[in-house]
Amino acid sequence: MVTAKHGPEHLPDIDSETIEQAHRVVDRLGLQSRQWSARAEGWKDRLRRGDGNAWCGLVLALVPRLETLSIEFLTREGMYGLSTWDPNRFAKNTCEKLFGYILDSASPEALLLLDLSLLPGLRNLYELRFFGQELDANWCLLPNLHSLEVGRDCVRPDILRGCASSLEPAARPQVSWLTMELSTSLTLTHMLDHFGALQQVFLSPSTFPNLTSLRLRLTNIAFDGYQNEYDDPDWNGPERVVLRADYTGAFDNLLDRLGSIAARIRYLEFHVYSDMCTGFLSFIEPATDFTRFRSLRRLALPQELLLGQFYGISSRSYTPPAASRLLPASLENLALHFVTIQVFDWLDELLDHKAYFADLWMLELFCDDRRGDIYPDVLGMSEVWLEDRTHWFNVLVFAAPWEEHADNQKSYDCDPYVVRVIRHLDSLHEEEAVNVCEVMDFLEGLTIEGT
Repeated sequence: MVTAKHGPEHLPDIDSETIEQAHRVVDRLGLQSRQWSARAEGWKDRLRRGDGNAWCGLVLALVPRLETLSIEFLTREGMYGLSTWDPNRFAKNTCEKLFGYILDSASPEALLLLDLSLLPGLRNLYELRFFGQELDANWCLLPNLHSLEVGRDCVRPDILRGCASSLEPAARPQVSWLTMELSTSLTLTHMLDHFGALQQVFLSPSTFPNLTSLRLRLTNIAFDGYQNEYDDPDWNGPERVVLRADYTGAFDNLLDRLGSIAARIRYLEFHVYSDMCTGFLSFIEPATDFTRFRSLRRLALPQELLLGQFYGISSRSYTPPAASRLLPASLENLALHFVTIQVFDWLDELLDHKAYFADLWMLELFCDDRRGDIYPDVLGMSEVWLEDRTHWFNVLVFAAPWEEHADNQKSYDCDPYVVRVIRHLDSLHEEEAVNVCEVMDFLEGLTIEGT
């Protein structure tokens, strides 16, 4: 990972021979195009002054086997003092700070989109994780880039306009897997997409013609700015939650924003940002229709965004649409996070749609101690459910990665042996049940020594 820091800090004194070697690298690159030539003098000047960003750019010009890059471009204040949720912690003009500013005397052609593929370190780049204030279109156009991750507070480019200002206007991103952090504000109908993450100038079949996989991480924090707590006694800090009990969103609103690419996506995942509280899931109405994603093979999301928060709880039950109206027939793998044991009632409904879900072969249930039922309970219920049904798909239960020795834990509420006894009792005829109850009453009256 490369973290580029903007500020007065400079590298230690660098000997003249090293600087000359660096200048020769920049000069050779300047011979490749007028766009690079127009930046060469500014880049060399920053190298002479020991600018860390310029030397970081030089590294990218010298590592031809680089395939994975994670870059975070911070201001000095962003490195040390600003809130994690403050968009201003990121520096502007990433390409200029890395590779030099364009000379005022440069020709108009020098203003065309900078071809980053001429850098040996970016030519073969396969995976890029970018966290900065602005993502330039030329990063997206790297010829071998197939996986791109973009931070939440990063302004996305107008890729079509970027292509039009490049030397190869017909070029398009080769990215097939896109990961983005999104605010839950995009589940609200009236909320604008301020960073352009889901706007068609950035995300559409025209801008990403090879895109088949989309992973979205949801955050529920908004940044309100800094203020003096003595001026406002109710001030709780610069951050606030977006969704709450009296201000709720709908998951369908987010899906509607993905409408232009819905038919092309094969792998679609929705996650909660790793260190976020999961409580905001209670304030999002579940989805009612994924069938527009007619090419979808894998879908991963929290259970309650599919089935509702209180699915299977009779007093507060939400009834989702029938499975064949909720999910596309193309689905092969369904992964549910923060699962509850009530999910097995919904699996019974899936069994009634075998012809529709003929391609479904795997259902993954992910337990998490932050939300939903614990791993031993879900695992115990899965054992009983699997042995009692004829099913054509596999069901796997996973513990959270940080839960050590989860397989050695026992379930006290959903012990599979107890569940089997209860189900057997429920299946007995009245005369048989009376006899069993008499035996149970007798056993309860016994005092077992040593207990």
